[in-house]
Amino acid sequence: MQDITNKQASKPRRPNQGGLMEHQMNLEKVIGNTIKSGASVAVNPATGDVAYPAGCVVVFYSPKRHRQFQYLSCINNRPLSCLCFSQCGRYLAAGEGGRQPSVLVWDVKTGLLQTELKGHSFSVNAVQFSSDGKLLASVGSQVDGRLNLWQWRTGALVGNARVVCEVKGLAFSHDSTTLVTAGTKGHLKHWAVDSNALLTGKCKPLKGRRAVVEGGPPMSYDYVDVCFSVTSKNAAETYALSSDGFLLFFDATRVLEKWVNLKSLSVKSLSATDRFVACACANGLVRMFHPTSLEYVCT
Repeated sequence: MQDITNKQASKPRRPNQGGLMEHQMNLEKVIGNTIKSGASVAVNPATGDVAYPAGCVVVFYSPKRHRQFQYLSCINNRPLSCLCFSQCGRYLAAGEGGRQPSVLVWDVKTGLLQTELKGHSFSVNAVQFSSDGKLLASVGSQVDGRLNLWQWRTGALVGNARVVCEVKGLAFSHDSTTLVTAGTKGHLKHWAVDSNALLTGKCKPLKGRRAVVEGGPPMSYDYVDVCFSVTSKNAAETYALSSDGFLLFFDATRVLEKWVNLKSLSVKSLSATDRFVACACANGLVRMFHPTSLEYVCT
């Protein structure tokens, strides 16, 4: 991150204990960012505003007004590695980097910290709210190797699992009963969310089932992102994006059904609506495909 500039100082208030004058500093603008992956950028579903990390600060940017308008600071002064909004747009979760990181949740409207969750030993790679907003999933780096499921309002850890690969993407199903993780070395797993554990608040091991990719394209099978289809309210199909440029479609039974070559040297992330599947590619390109047929639409 480059220097944080344009801090406006008010008149001196009073001398502190050391005899120096205190000033009230207001942050006006952040130059630069510390975005590391698609998991570092979040879009508010309710407003369309964008949030991204700049060191230990979350920057809110309005594409409509073309300006930064809000900042949230990590209470631990640690660099932030990943962000996500709740579906209602009211809450923002962020994962810290470094040793003994926390997962933080703010109320975007008030700017107040709602909770601090501790359950990782090393950097948090991705965070994701469930569709109903009751749960929050967090996954650590490969060194950390932890996938945690939280009832974030109470701070209760209700599910966990060990993951041996570097996980890059997280996604919840629309009914919040399934969590999907995508990462390196062919890691693409569906995890069942235990409703009984949610009622009791007790932590239970998450049970994961691998996606079936037999007969797929000749690719690296290192995944960079994953999301659920939104063609219907009960859609259980998923899309996955490989690091070497393949968009894959899996049916409700986790079996690879179809795929398309994006013809890009690298890809970063994907997003799905009821009309399009958008893939972020190299050189600032975004390729659009039909959500069910994967027919090419435009770039």
